[in-house]
Formats: sequence, structure tokens, C-alpha cells
Amino acid sequence: MISKSSTAMDSIFKLRSKLKHEYYRFRSYVGRPKIVTNTKPVILSESNQCSKPIFLIGVHRSGTSLCRRIINSHSQIACPPETYFLEHFASMIRDKNTFAGLEGIGYDYPTALKEIRNWSSRYHEAYRLSQGKLRWADKTPHYINILPEIEQLFGDDAQYIMIFRNPLDVIYSIFKRGWNFSSYDSEPLKNTAFYVTESLEKQLNFAQQHPNRCFDLFYENLIKKPEETLKNMFQFLGETWEPDVLNYHKFEHGFGTEDPIVRGTTGFTPNFDNWQAFSSEQLSSILPIVEDVMKELGYSLDNSKFPSYTKSV
Repeated sequence: MISKSSTAMDSIFKLRSKLKHEYYRFRSYVGRPKIVTNTKPVILSESNQCSKPIFLIGVHRSGTSLCRRIINSHSQIACPPETYFLEHFASMIRDKNTFAGLEGIGYDYPTALKEIRNWSSRYHEAYRLSQGKLRWADKTPHYINILPEIEQLFGDDAQYIMIFRNPLDVIYSIFKRGWNFSSYDSEPLKNTAFYVTESLEKQLNFAQQHPNRCFDLFYENLIKKPEETLKNMFQFLGETWEPDVLNYHKFEHGFGTEDPIVRGTTGFTPNFDNWQAFSSEQLSSILPIVEDVMKELGYSLDNSKFPSYTKSV
């Protein structure tokens, strides 16, 4: 049974977190860039397509928006705001009737899949061409749920940046905003913990299956050692190191549905261990859910034991 004092503490915690979040949102809105524009897409030619698309994969509140802006600052890579539309193509290729219907009008499976890939990427192709860049990248947290379908569409051509952050900080950040992405449990905090844990397990399983095309980027390393971390990432992508990406905030970026707070972000400001604001009761309720995936990623309640935030092999 949950005590009245515990319920009151939860209410105070949520109110305090909401007020803090709204304050930062307002401050970011006031300090946002004065002009935000998106270039009009161009007409495509199938003879000019990106050969190696990039997917930034991470749970909400893991640092995906920061990584998106950094990658979009590179002279050869265009990474727009969250796209969402690939989920519909994933549903399309998940349905066997899709290929049965296409076969009925003369498309065998390999040809049909190739055509669906062309259609699914044409918006990205138009965007990168409008930016005068050679490659496109996609950052959409929801795509954790369609990694097998993305792989089915893009195969060995695709590269993946797997973005990880302390799961407890991720849970705290989602919970304090009142966001809900799942229905695992009727209690909001536990529900968030289940969502984060399952999402991270999907990431880890996929990365283990495709180790040569996945780069593990830890948010804490990015903030503490941005140049070293990003040099390794761009080397993995096969791209030349460009120091200007460290000044990502000086470049123009479209913002789409991203959190307005991102618009006022500059540099690499430490934002660690916010989970310590959880009460002992709250922490006890979620640790049994998340502790295994924390260990697999190399995180602990005593973070001093894991200063580099790298997975054990």
C-alpha cells in the first residue's frame, strides 16, 4: 500500500520538475535563433542516391538531438529533425500481402524491396541535395522499434550510431516531463522504466548482431571528451574530421518537433546524475527493472566505478 506521505512527495516532485522544465523551456524560447528556415526540397534523380545512409538510434532524452545537430554540421552529412515516416514503410514490408500484391503486377521480392527502399528514402535524398551534401542521416527515437525493418530496407549500406546515456537519467528526464510512450504498467514511473529498459535491450541486441556497422556513442563521453569521442565517430563513418562540428550551435538547423530547449543549447554542458533527485522509494521501485541493462552498458549507482562509460567485452 502506498502511504499518503509517499503520494504527497510524488506530487511535490512532479510539480517541482514541471516548473523547472517550463522555466528552461521559456528561457530557451526567448533565446532561440531569430530565423529558422528549411530549404525547399529539390526534384530527385534516381541516378544520384546516397550510398551509405546513417541512422542515429537512441531512446528519448539520451542526447539524440545534440548528436543530430553535430552530424548535421558536417559538410558531407545532412540530418534533418525527426522524420517518423519510415514507420509506415516498416509496416508496409512487414505485411506479406504487400509483396503478394506487388508480385501480382510483375515485381518479384528483390525488385519490390528495392523500389520500396527508393520511395522510403526519397525525402531524405531531396533534403540532402537541397543542402548540397553527399550523405543523409536520420534521427528518430521511435525507430528503435523498427530496426529489423530498417536493416531489411537498407542492408549492408547502412551505418548506425547507437547513442546511450545512463538509463536512470533517461528515466528521470522522461518521467519528469510526464511523457508516456508505452503501457507496460499503470504506475507512470515503473511504466517509464519498462519502456527505457526494453528500448535499450532492442538497441543492444541489434548492435550485437551488426557490430561492424554500429558505433556506440555514450552521452557522458561526448560531454566530457567531445573532440576525442567525435573523432572516433566520424572515423567510423569514414568521414574527414572537421573541427567546426564542435561549434554545431553556429550552424543553421531545422527543428521540426524537437524540444524547444534544444534550440538554445550551445557547447557541451554536463548534465549527469539527475536521477539522484528520485526518492529512495522511487529508486527502489525501478532498480529491479533497469539494473540488468545498466550493468550491461557499464553503468552503476556508483558512477565513479565506470568513469569511461564503456561496455565490457
